[in-house]
Amino acid sequence: MFLQSMDVSVDPCEDFYTYACGNWGNSHVSLEGPLSWFTERTKHLQSRVYDILRDNDSSSDPMPLKYARQLYRSCLDTAQLDKLGVEPIMQVLDRVKLPRVIPSEETVANFSLARTLALAQRVLSMDILVTLSLDVDNSTNLTTINVSPALGFSPLPELELVTAPTRQHSHAQLDPRDILLLKVGYIASVLSELYPVANTSNYNTIAFKILLMESHIKTDADQLNIEDEPERMTFGDLQKIMDEANSTGEPNTRFDWAEYLEVLVENLNLNVTVGLSSIVYVHGTSYFAAMGQRLHKVKTESIQRLIWWKIIDALLPHTTTTLRMLKDDLFRSVFRNSGKPSRQAKCTRIVKTFLNMALSYKIAVEDPLHEVIHRVRGMLKDIISAFKSLVGELKWMDAFTKIATLNKVDAIKSYIGYPEWLLDNGELEKFYDGVEVVEGEFLQSMLNMKAVEVAALLKTIGSLPDTNPKYSWVSDPIEVNAYYSRNLNAISIPAGILQIPFYFLGLEALNYGAIGSILGHEVTHGFDVEGKDFDASGKKVTWWSDHMLVEYNKRTECFINQYNNYTLGANNVNGTHTLAENIADNGGVREALRAYRIFMNRRGPEKSIPGFQNFTHEQLLFLSFAHVWCQTTTPESDILTLTDVHSPSKYRVLGSLVNLPEFSEVWGCKPKSPMNPVSKCILW
Repeated sequence: MFLQSMDVSVDPCEDFYTYACGNWGNSHVSLEGPLSWFTERTKHLQSRVYDILRDNDSSSDPMPLKYARQLYRSCLDTAQLDKLGVEPIMQVLDRVKLPRVIPSEETVANFSLARTLALAQRVLSMDILVTLSLDVDNSTNLTTINVSPALGFSPLPELELVTAPTRQHSHAQLDPRDILLLKVGYIASVLSELYPVANTSNYNTIAFKILLMESHIKTDADQLNIEDEPERMTFGDLQKIMDEANSTGEPNTRFDWAEYLEVLVENLNLNVTVGLSSIVYVHGTSYFAAMGQRLHKVKTESIQRLIWWKIIDALLPHTTTTLRMLKDDLFRSVFRNSGKPSRQAKCTRIVKTFLNMALSYKIAVEDPLHEVIHRVRGMLKDIISAFKSLVGELKWMDAFTKIATLNKVDAIKSYIGYPEWLLDNGELEKFYDGVEVVEGEFLQSMLNMKAVEVAALLKTIGSLPDTNPKYSWVSDPIEVNAYYSRNLNAISIPAGILQIPFYFLGLEALNYGAIGSILGHEVTHGFDVEGKDFDASGKKVTWWSDHMLVEYNKRTECFINQYNNYTLGANNVNGTHTLAENIADNGGVREALRAYRIFMNRRGPEKSIPGFQNFTHEQLLFLSFAHVWCQTTTPESDILTLTDVHSPSKYRVLGSLVNLPEFSEVWGCKPKSPMNPVSKCILW
């Protein structure tokens, strides 16, 4: 595997990435665009999930696994979706107190903005105008509501869509007027499908008014500075801020927070009263003031129509063939290079989104990874020991900050592989308590699960956070990725990434270079430019002195300048945008090497493996690190990569290794050679 990928004609001290990955593309060919180990392994795992969903139920299967297969079958049954027609959409409109017809002056008599938005949260988990989230109030240590501008994402899986940065870039390739016309045509076509016997001549006008209203709301939201700290106040205070801007507005468009909260927590039997005296953290007070003013200016039917459309737009990809095709056509018109996944692939991903733990159960039954998880936990201990020894050697950091840093790294929680309870009898059913999937009712089954999820979260309002919740798990266990959570001070290494080429490589040197550097990367995120602002318990507090911040920032400037000089095609990497990930990449491989040396001191030298007798074990560690990031690209994917918070894979390898003196020692790179520059950026 490694030998096939390498281009040994390249001097490793000139370009180690090409040396390690130069021939990777010869044996990894895709007709679907760029390819990496992450995408390749994800497809492999999706294939396993697909097989599970196609299997027949057995008597020993837990009900959540049977639900997964039922949801998959319901998703595939497009004939049934067509038979149901648009009635499932209409039923949702009924539940959120919106009309079944296009909103107009005749539909607003009993409309309550606050009630409808609260119901949209309960029924759909949908953020419209307001994003609702929960966090711990540092003053009381109780779970508290946070509000911020709505981001506009669908609560249900829109599997044609890609990540937000990609969408933004793809939009930039089209004239905004062209995009507007496409969206107007799309909305008008949907309205024609929903109301074919109505007068369709004004559908384009209605569509334009919806988009204009949406644009006004977006303009208000764009005023928000994401760096601003949320303000702590009561809901009554927030009501005053919005009312002062809407003192003479239409009563139906006044945002009544008391009513919103009453509907939001109705029938949940909370232990606390939630009302205008309750504490809320407001991210973007100026947005809510602007929204109050906006509601004062607009007609009630305009805001009702926007909400009505947003709900329909979120639901229609999961209904009739015609409506799905309209959404797909819009997507492919705007995102010209998008593929067309099969219905089976879409349905597999949808089930994985909602019932990933049930699918994880089945995979864990076949391969529980007990020994692997044990070994990776041991590796993580070595990584943390390595990080602590590196901190101890830092000359720029004072003793107080070192102690706080060491306390935080010791407090990191880890979620590796699968939850320990996953295979215990009856535990999966408890995890999915309240969930119900009805065969033949695809959309309603998804909404059932969303409602259960929302209710469970809302029930935590006003309670102390569970410091070790049994059923919490930071990520999907069968995802090929890894994560660090600042708020939890926890890393997650899902079972999905515990496969070749990240693990099972035959030598611990190779494992430490691959999964070990990923472990180090996630640990280092706790101390990057964002992670450093959170303490050991995940609270956002300042534990750095002004002097230490100056010293920290000096070193981050070095990374910014270094990565700013890297180019992809005719464009430069943005060293500021990628800073947090670059810090994590650099720390990850540095810690992996030192952790491997700790392992060697404890266990003794490893054996050699055939074909690699001419490499030292530490050379193999660096080859394994680079090999993880081998990939093929296209000019289009290169452009999109530059919008990502990660540096291009080539520079994730080169940018980290040129800063590591041990790399040049291991490979014998002369001073001032490309892989051994005199100037090196070192933070951790």
